[in-house]
Amino acid sequence: MSAPAFTPGPWSTGKGYGLHGVEIVGDGGNYFVCGIAHVERDVCDPDGRKTGTRPLARGWANARLIAAAPDLFAALDHIGGLSRALRVGGPDSMDLQELSEALTEAVDTANAAIARVTTEEPHHV
Repeated sequence: MSAPAFTPGPWSTGKGYGLHGVEIVGDGGNYFVCGIAHVERDVCDPDGRKTGTRPLARGWANARLIAAAPDLFAALDHIGGLSRALRVGGPDSMDLQELSEALTEAVDTANAAIARVTTEEPHHV
């Protein structure tokens, strides 16, 4: 498989994007990947004056999922490679112990990426 054409990971949430959004950045924050709108909303007093903002859980969850994309891709690519090797008779240079360790590593990578997506983190734009 050739190298993917997308910006290499890791990706993370960066500074604000527009009025109520957040950037997804790669390459240590040096490359803009995309912008996610609506990760927070205005909070107003009874007279309608803005007094602050409030995070929107779904918007931040979407931003975390997109930021985890390169890690999820890497884990699935690794698992897919192991699966393809097994279907064609197993990787010649691996014994079962090495195969088990490689699969465990790939699944651990996937689980870490999933944890990044599902774990709440402080919201700051």
